[in-house]
Amino acid sequence: MIRSRGIHVVGNRTWAIEFGESLLVMDPGFEEQPTLDNLVRLQEESGRPVSHLFLSHDHSDHADNLDCFFHYQDKGALDFVLVAHEKSKSATRAKAQGRRCHLVGSDEVMVLPGGEVHLLSTPGHTPWGDDLCVWLPSKGSLFAGDLPQPQGPSYEECTFHTAFSNHADGETVLGSLDKLLALPFEVLLMGHEGEALGKKEGRVALEITQKVLRRTKSLSQKLIAENPQEEAATYVEWIFDTISWERGMTKEKSEGRKAEGHGGPCQRLSPYCYYNLYDTPSIKFFISRELGN
Repeated sequence: MIRSRGIHVVGNRTWAIEFGESLLVMDPGFEEQPTLDNLVRLQEESGRPVSHLFLSHDHSDHADNLDCFFHYQDKGALDFVLVAHEKSKSATRAKAQGRRCHLVGSDEVMVLPGGEVHLLSTPGHTPWGDDLCVWLPSKGSLFAGDLPQPQGPSYEECTFHTAFSNHADGETVLGSLDKLLALPFEVLLMGHEGEALGKKEGRVALEITQKVLRRTKSLSQKLIAENPQEEAATYVEWIFDTISWERGMTKEKSEGRKAEGHGGPCQRLSPYCYYNLYDTPSIKFFISRELGN
């Protein structure tokens, strides 16, 4: 489906989209050699040069390749304008170094030879608010970065390693997801693993992400009201266990999240376990708001 629309996966976090006589690239990603080699090959095979590189946010797995892209640009293998949110630290640094950059602070429409490109400020995933989504009406395609994180085909069926999304400001994310749901997209391009979803599945992915956030919020209010003397960490674990169970995760799998990290098995609830690195911050956001912290 996506190839027929001129949409190509060139890296684990990187898309290239045929747009008029050019290629638009979504996220530099983090895998230097395969991503750049695939992109240069596509550029040669399609006869379309890369004109713009869009950065969805500054997390390292989406932005680490940026210097490699600039290196290829310096060698003459690529020639592009970087498009990013003005709160992106790496893009701001690139502009200060004299790189060609287009920085945006709010929703904006760029008119390119291939048509309109809608740049959507969609904060909430990162703590610094630099999330940017890209809507291409003529392609029916929406690149949503890391805003959608359904972690499964339905709320009741989590097929990922965790039932939770990794967002810094859940309340703001809810508004950003509303903005994306208002668009008549036909294809939703996710930020990871080259995953593309059709219209129905894409809407479901956005709605599941919202449902998890809203459930986290409501449980925070309920548990704190009923058990006002508990520690924040206790509320977080209660919510994690409850939503994991609601989403069909086995106890073994959800407990494993608390004792596994990037380096392998670790002490349960270690600061370096996946649970504390990626799940706790999203849950703790609502706990902290409810506690007035």
